Amino acid sequence: MRPREPAARDGDHRRAEAEFTAAIRLDPFSAVALNNRGFSRSALRDYPAAVADFDAALRLDPGFAAAHNNRGLALVALGEYAKAVADFDRALALDPDLALASLNRGLARAALGDHAAAIGDFDRALALRPTLANAFHNRGFSHTAQGAFDRALGDYGEAVRLRPAEPTGWYNRGFVHALLGDYPAAASDYDEAVRLRPDFADALFNRADLNRLRGQLAEAVSDFDSVVRLRPGFVPAWLRRGECRFETGDHARAVADFTEAVRLQPDLPSAHKYLGVALLALGDAARAEKCLSNAIDLDPVYAEAYQHRGNARLLLGDHKGAAIDHADAARLNPGSSAAPAH
Repeated sequence: MRPREPAARDGDHRRAEAEFTAAIRLDPFSAVALNNRGFSRSALRDYPAAVADFDAALRLDPGFAAAHNNRGLALVALGEYAKAVADFDRALALDPDLALASLNRGLARAALGDHAAAIGDFDRALALRPTLANAFHNRGFSHTAQGAFDRALGDYGEAVRLRPAEPTGWYNRGFVHALLGDYPAAASDYDEAVRLRPDFADALFNRADLNRLRGQLAEAVSDFDSVVRLRPGFVPAWLRRGECRFETGDHARAVADFTEAVRLQPDLPSAHKYLGVALLALGDAARAEKCLSNAIDLDPVYAEAYQHRGNARLLLGDHKGAAIDHADAARLNPGSSAAPAH
Protein backbone atom coordinates (compact mmCIF):
# COMPACT_ATOMS: atom_id res chain seq x y z
CA MET A 1 0.00 0.00 0.00
CA ARG A 2 1.39 3.40 -0.95
CA PRO A 3 1.52 6.13 1.72
CA ARG A 4 -1.82 7.67 2.57
CA GLU A 5 -2.87 10.95 4.08
CA PRO A 6 -2.52 11.44 7.86
CA ALA A 7 -6.22 10.96 8.56
CA ALA A 8 -6.06 7.42 7.18
CA ARG A 9 -3.00 6.66 9.27
CA ASP A 10 -4.87 8.00 12.29
CA GLY A 11 -7.67 5.52 11.64
CA ASP A 12 -10.27 8.18 10.98
CA HIS A 13 -11.43 6.59 7.75
CA ARG A 14 -14.56 8.71 7.41
CA ARG A 15 -12.50 11.90 7.47
CA ALA A 16 -9.92 10.28 5.19
CA GLU A 17 -12.62 9.37 2.68
CA ALA A 18 -13.71 13.02 2.56
CA GLU A 19 -10.10 14.19 2.16
CA PHE A 20 -9.47 11.77 -0.70
CA THR A 21 -12.74 12.78 -2.37
CA ALA A 22 -11.55 16.40 -2.26
CA ALA A 23 -8.20 15.33 -3.73
CA ILE A 24 -9.97 13.48 -6.55
CA ARG A 25 -12.01 16.59 -7.39
CA LEU A 26 -8.74 18.48 -7.77
CA ASP A 27 -7.12 15.68 -9.79
CA PRO A 28 -9.62 13.16 -11.21
CA PHE A 29 -6.71 11.26 -12.81
CA SER A 30 -4.92 10.44 -9.55
CA ALA A 31 -4.79 6.67 -9.28
CA VAL A 32 -3.19 7.01 -5.85
CA ALA A 33 -6.07 9.12 -4.49
CA LEU A 34 -8.65 6.71 -5.93
CA ASN A 35 -6.81 3.73 -4.44
CA ASN A 36 -6.55 5.43 -1.06
CA ARG A 37 -10.22 6.38 -1.00
CA GLY A 38 -11.02 2.78 -1.88
CA PHE A 39 -8.90 1.66 1.05
CA SER A 40 -10.80 3.98 3.40
CA ARG A 41 -14.12 2.78 2.01
CA SER A 42 -13.03 -0.83 2.60
CA ALA A 43 -12.19 0.11 6.18
CA LEU A 44 -15.74 1.52 6.44
CA ARG A 45 -17.07 -1.78 4.97
CA ASP A 46 -18.51 -0.06 1.93
CA TYR A 47 -17.00 -2.74 -0.29
CA PRO A 48 -18.94 -2.09 -3.54
CA ALA A 49 -17.86 1.58 -3.48
CA ALA A 50 -14.30 0.51 -2.64
CA VAL A 51 -14.22 -1.86 -5.62
CA ALA A 52 -15.47 0.94 -7.86
CA ASP A 53 -12.58 3.14 -6.68
CA PHE A 54 -10.01 0.40 -7.24
CA ASP A 55 -11.48 -0.24 -10.71
CA ALA A 56 -11.05 3.46 -11.52
CA ALA A 57 -7.48 3.50 -10.16
CA LEU A 58 -6.56 0.46 -12.25
CA ARG A 59 -8.04 1.93 -15.41
CA LEU A 60 -5.66 4.85 -14.89
CA ASP A 61 -2.71 2.70 -13.81
CA PRO A 62 -3.06 -1.02 -14.71
CA GLY A 63 0.35 -1.72 -13.17
CA PHE A 64 -0.63 -0.49 -9.70
CA ALA A 65 0.12 -3.63 -7.67
CA ALA A 66 -1.25 -2.26 -4.39
CA ALA A 67 -4.59 -1.43 -6.03
CA HIS A 68 -4.87 -5.02 -7.30
CA ASN A 69 -4.13 -6.25 -3.79
CA ASN A 70 -6.63 -3.87 -2.19
CA ARG A 71 -9.36 -4.71 -4.71
CA GLY A 72 -8.71 -8.38 -4.03
CA LEU A 73 -9.28 -7.82 -0.32
CA ALA A 74 -12.55 -6.00 -1.00
CA LEU A 75 -13.64 -8.89 -3.24
CA VAL A 76 -12.82 -11.34 -0.45
CA ALA A 77 -15.10 -9.35 1.85
CA LEU A 78 -17.83 -9.62 -0.81
CA GLY A 79 -17.33 -13.39 -1.07
CA GLU A 80 -15.99 -13.21 -4.64
CA TYR A 81 -12.97 -15.39 -3.89
CA ALA A 82 -12.04 -16.52 -7.41
CA LYS A 83 -11.99 -12.91 -8.66
CA ALA A 84 -9.92 -11.99 -5.61
CA VAL A 85 -7.35 -14.69 -6.41
CA ALA A 86 -7.01 -13.25 -9.92
CA ASP A 87 -6.28 -9.81 -8.44
CA PHE A 88 -3.70 -11.20 -6.04
CA ASP A 89 -2.10 -13.13 -8.91
CA ARG A 90 -1.76 -9.88 -10.84
CA ALA A 91 -0.41 -8.01 -7.82
CA LEU A 92 2.28 -10.66 -7.32
CA ALA A 93 3.14 -10.70 -11.02
CA LEU A 94 3.73 -6.95 -10.78
CA ASP A 95 5.49 -7.07 -7.39
CA PRO A 96 6.71 -10.56 -6.40
CA ASP A 97 7.92 -9.22 -3.04
CA LEU A 98 4.49 -7.98 -1.96
CA ALA A 99 4.09 -10.19 1.10
CA LEU A 100 0.57 -8.97 1.85
CA ALA A 101 -0.62 -10.11 -1.58
CA SER A 102 0.69 -13.62 -0.83
CA LEU A 103 -1.03 -13.54 2.55
CA ASN A 104 -4.29 -12.32 1.06
CA ARG A 105 -4.24 -14.84 -1.79
CA GLY A 106 -3.87 -17.50 0.88
CA LEU A 107 -6.96 -16.14 2.61
CA ALA A 108 -8.96 -16.33 -0.63
CA ARG A 109 -7.73 -19.83 -1.45
CA ALA A 110 -8.55 -21.02 2.06
CA ALA A 111 -12.05 -19.61 1.64
CA LEU A 112 -12.32 -21.66 -1.57
CA GLY A 113 -11.27 -24.77 0.39
CA ASP A 114 -7.85 -25.07 -1.28
CA HIS A 115 -5.86 -25.24 1.94
CA ALA A 116 -2.76 -26.80 0.36
CA ALA A 117 -2.38 -23.83 -2.00
CA ALA A 118 -3.22 -21.45 0.83
CA ILE A 119 -0.42 -22.88 2.96
CA GLY A 120 1.97 -22.34 0.05
CA ASP A 121 0.92 -18.69 -0.05
CA PHE A 122 1.37 -18.27 3.69
CA ASP A 123 4.81 -19.91 3.42
CA ARG A 124 5.74 -17.40 0.72
CA ALA A 125 4.47 -14.48 2.77
CA LEU A 126 6.54 -15.62 5.76
CA ALA A 127 9.65 -16.06 3.62
CA LEU A 128 9.24 -12.41 2.66
CA ARG A 129 8.21 -11.19 6.13
CA PRO A 130 9.13 -13.70 8.85
CA THR A 131 7.30 -11.73 11.57
CA LEU A 132 3.97 -11.47 9.76
CA ALA A 133 1.69 -12.67 12.54
CA ASN A 134 -1.41 -12.91 10.35
CA ALA A 135 0.39 -15.37 8.07
CA PHE A 136 1.16 -17.65 11.03
CA HIS A 137 -2.41 -17.30 12.25
CA ASN A 138 -4.03 -18.12 8.92
CA ARG A 139 -1.59 -20.92 8.15
CA GLY A 140 -2.61 -22.37 11.50
CA PHE A 141 -6.23 -22.25 10.35
CA SER A 142 -5.40 -24.12 7.13
CA HIS A 143 -3.31 -26.69 9.02
CA THR A 144 -6.29 -27.21 11.33
CA ALA A 145 -8.59 -27.72 8.34
CA GLN A 146 -6.17 -30.38 7.06
CA GLY A 147 -6.01 -32.13 10.44
CA ALA A 148 -2.35 -31.18 10.96
CA PHE A 149 -2.98 -30.12 14.53
CA ASP A 150 0.63 -30.12 15.76
CA ARG A 151 1.61 -27.77 12.95
CA ALA A 152 -1.41 -25.62 13.71
CA LEU A 153 -0.35 -25.35 17.35
CA GLY A 154 3.12 -24.25 16.26
CA ASP A 155 1.69 -21.58 14.00
CA TYR A 156 -0.74 -20.26 16.58
CA GLY A 157 2.08 -20.25 19.12
CA GLU A 158 4.09 -17.96 16.86
CA ALA A 159 1.04 -15.79 16.23
CA VAL A 160 0.45 -15.20 19.94
CA ARG A 161 4.16 -14.64 20.54
CA LEU A 162 4.24 -11.95 17.87
CA ARG A 163 0.88 -10.39 18.78
CA PRO A 164 0.09 -11.36 22.37
CA ALA A 165 -2.64 -8.73 22.68
CA GLU A 166 -4.66 -10.21 19.79
CA PRO A 167 -7.35 -12.50 21.30
CA THR A 168 -8.13 -14.54 18.18
CA GLY A 169 -4.74 -16.24 18.26
CA TRP A 170 -5.34 -17.46 21.80
CA TYR A 171 -8.88 -18.50 20.88
CA ASN A 172 -7.82 -20.55 17.88
CA ARG A 173 -4.97 -22.20 19.71
CA GLY A 174 -7.41 -23.10 22.47
CA PHE A 175 -9.70 -24.64 19.87
CA VAL A 176 -6.90 -26.91 18.61
CA HIS A 177 -5.90 -27.87 22.17
CA ALA A 178 -9.54 -28.87 22.76
CA LEU A 179 -9.59 -30.96 19.57
CA LEU A 180 -6.52 -32.80 20.87
CA GLY A 181 -8.20 -33.37 24.25
CA ASP A 182 -5.81 -31.10 26.16
CA TYR A 183 -8.59 -29.37 28.09
CA PRO A 184 -6.38 -27.57 30.64
CA ALA A 185 -4.33 -25.95 27.86
CA ALA A 186 -7.51 -25.09 25.95
CA ALA A 187 -9.06 -23.53 29.06
CA SER A 188 -5.94 -21.44 29.66
CA ASP A 189 -6.01 -20.10 26.10
CA TYR A 190 -9.73 -19.34 26.24
CA ASP A 191 -9.17 -17.55 29.56
CA GLU A 192 -6.58 -15.31 27.95
CA ALA A 193 -8.80 -14.61 24.92
CA VAL A 194 -11.65 -13.56 27.22
CA ARG A 195 -9.32 -11.50 29.41
CA LEU A 196 -8.19 -9.59 26.35
CA ARG A 197 -11.72 -9.21 24.96
CA PRO A 198 -14.40 -9.74 27.62
CA ASP A 199 -17.20 -9.63 25.02
CA PHE A 200 -15.60 -12.31 22.80
CA ALA A 201 -18.73 -14.45 22.46
CA ASP A 202 -17.09 -17.33 20.58
CA ALA A 203 -14.37 -17.69 23.21
CA LEU A 204 -16.94 -17.50 26.02
CA PHE A 205 -19.06 -20.16 24.31
CA ASN A 206 -16.13 -22.52 23.76
CA ARG A 207 -14.90 -22.04 27.33
CA ALA A 208 -18.41 -22.71 28.58
CA ASP A 209 -18.73 -25.85 26.49
CA LEU A 210 -15.33 -27.00 27.69
CA ASN A 211 -16.42 -26.53 31.31
CA ARG A 212 -19.65 -28.42 30.52
CA LEU A 213 -17.63 -31.37 29.22
CA ARG A 214 -15.41 -31.22 32.33
CA GLY A 215 -18.44 -31.24 34.62
CA GLN A 216 -17.88 -27.68 35.82
CA LEU A 217 -21.50 -26.76 35.24
CA ALA A 218 -21.77 -23.61 37.36
CA GLU A 219 -18.84 -22.05 35.50
CA ALA A 220 -20.33 -23.17 32.21
CA VAL A 221 -23.71 -21.61 32.98
CA SER A 222 -22.03 -18.33 33.91
CA ASP A 223 -20.30 -18.15 30.53
CA PHE A 224 -23.44 -19.22 28.65
CA ASP A 225 -25.25 -16.39 30.46
CA SER A 226 -22.75 -13.98 28.92
CA VAL A 227 -23.11 -15.53 25.46
CA VAL A 228 -26.90 -15.26 25.34
CA ARG A 229 -26.63 -11.66 26.52
CA LEU A 230 -24.11 -10.85 23.79
CA ARG A 231 -25.71 -12.97 21.07
CA PRO A 232 -29.34 -13.59 22.01
CA GLY A 233 -30.09 -15.28 18.70
CA PHE A 234 -27.34 -17.90 19.06
CA VAL A 235 -29.30 -21.13 19.47
CA PRO A 236 -26.41 -23.42 20.58
CA ALA A 237 -25.88 -21.27 23.69
CA TRP A 238 -29.53 -21.69 24.75
CA LEU A 239 -29.32 -25.44 24.16
CA ARG A 240 -26.06 -25.89 26.04
CA ARG A 241 -27.16 -23.77 28.97
CA GLY A 242 -30.38 -25.77 29.06
CA GLU A 243 -28.35 -29.00 29.14
CA CYS A 244 -26.28 -27.71 32.07
CA ARG A 245 -29.39 -26.69 33.98
CA PHE A 246 -31.01 -30.03 33.27
CA GLU A 247 -27.93 -31.85 34.57
CA THR A 248 -28.05 -29.87 37.82
CA GLY A 249 -31.76 -30.66 38.26
CA ASP A 250 -32.94 -27.16 37.39
CA HIS A 251 -35.57 -28.53 35.02
CA ALA A 252 -37.83 -25.49 35.00
CA ARG A 253 -35.11 -23.16 33.78
CA ALA A 254 -33.92 -25.83 31.35
CA VAL A 255 -37.43 -25.80 29.88
CA ALA A 256 -37.21 -22.02 29.52
CA ASP A 257 -33.89 -22.30 27.66
CA PHE A 258 -35.11 -25.05 25.34
CA THR A 259 -38.34 -23.14 24.69
CA GLU A 260 -36.31 -20.15 23.55
CA ALA A 261 -34.20 -22.38 21.31
CA VAL A 262 -37.39 -23.73 19.69
CA ARG A 263 -38.70 -20.20 19.22
CA LEU A 264 -35.48 -19.10 17.56
CA GLN A 265 -35.11 -22.17 15.36
CA PRO A 266 -38.39 -24.07 15.10
CA ASP A 267 -37.04 -26.43 12.43
CA LEU A 268 -34.27 -27.81 14.68
CA PRO A 269 -35.21 -31.35 15.76
CA SER A 270 -32.81 -31.47 18.73
CA ALA A 271 -34.36 -28.34 20.27
CA HIS A 272 -37.79 -30.03 20.33
CA LYS A 273 -36.25 -33.22 21.70
CA TYR A 274 -34.44 -31.43 24.53
CA LEU A 275 -37.60 -29.52 25.39
CA GLY A 276 -39.60 -32.72 25.44
CA VAL A 277 -37.11 -34.45 27.74
CA ALA A 278 -37.08 -31.50 30.15
CA LEU A 279 -40.89 -31.37 30.23
CA LEU A 280 -40.92 -35.08 30.92
CA ALA A 281 -38.61 -34.51 33.89
CA LEU A 282 -41.15 -31.98 35.19
CA GLY A 283 -43.89 -34.58 34.85
CA ASP A 284 -45.65 -32.86 31.96
CA ALA A 285 -45.93 -35.96 29.78
CA ALA A 286 -48.62 -34.51 27.48
CA ARG A 287 -46.57 -31.51 26.41
CA ALA A 288 -43.47 -33.69 26.28
CA GLU A 289 -45.16 -36.07 23.83
CA LYS A 290 -46.09 -33.15 21.56
CA CYS A 291 -42.54 -31.78 21.56
CA LEU A 292 -41.04 -35.18 20.86
CA SER A 293 -43.55 -35.73 18.06
CA ASN A 294 -42.41 -32.42 16.58
CA ALA A 295 -38.81 -33.66 16.69
CA ILE A 296 -39.82 -36.87 14.91
CA ASP A 297 -41.81 -34.97 12.28
CA LEU A 298 -38.69 -32.94 11.54
CA ASP A 299 -36.36 -35.96 11.66
CA PRO A 300 -38.16 -39.29 11.15
CA VAL A 301 -35.02 -41.31 12.01
CA TYR A 302 -34.31 -39.57 15.34
CA ALA A 303 -33.90 -42.62 17.60
CA GLU A 304 -33.61 -40.67 20.87
CA ALA A 305 -36.85 -38.83 20.16
CA TYR A 306 -38.70 -42.12 19.65
CA GLN A 307 -37.22 -43.48 22.89
CA HIS A 308 -38.30 -40.49 24.95
CA ARG A 309 -41.71 -40.24 23.28
CA GLY A 310 -42.22 -43.87 24.20
CA ASN A 311 -41.42 -42.98 27.79
CA ALA A 312 -43.93 -40.11 27.66
CA ARG A 313 -46.60 -42.38 26.21
CA LEU A 314 -46.05 -44.90 28.97
CA LEU A 315 -46.71 -42.19 31.54
CA LEU A 316 -49.86 -41.25 29.61
CA GLY A 317 -51.03 -44.86 29.66
CA ASP A 318 -50.57 -45.42 25.92
CA HIS A 319 -48.76 -48.74 26.24
CA LYS A 320 -49.26 -49.74 22.61
CA GLY A 321 -47.88 -46.43 21.31
CA ALA A 322 -44.98 -46.67 23.75
CA ALA A 323 -44.11 -50.18 22.57
CA ILE A 324 -44.09 -49.02 18.93
CA ASP A 325 -41.86 -46.05 19.75
CA HIS A 326 -39.41 -48.13 21.73
CA ALA A 327 -39.27 -50.70 18.94
CA ASP A 328 -38.56 -47.93 16.43
CA ALA A 329 -35.84 -46.52 18.69
CA ALA A 330 -34.20 -49.95 18.94
CA ARG A 331 -34.46 -50.44 15.17
CA LEU A 332 -32.92 -47.06 14.42
CA ASN A 333 -30.21 -47.40 17.06
CA PRO A 334 -29.59 -51.10 17.68
CA GLY A 335 -26.59 -50.43 19.92
CA SER A 336 -28.61 -48.35 22.37
CA SER A 337 -28.93 -49.74 25.88
CA ALA A 338 -31.61 -47.26 26.89
CA ALA A 339 -34.49 -48.95 28.65
CA PRO A 340 -38.09 -47.80 28.68
CA ALA A 341 -39.23 -45.96 31.80
CA HIS A 342 -42.17 -47.74 33.43
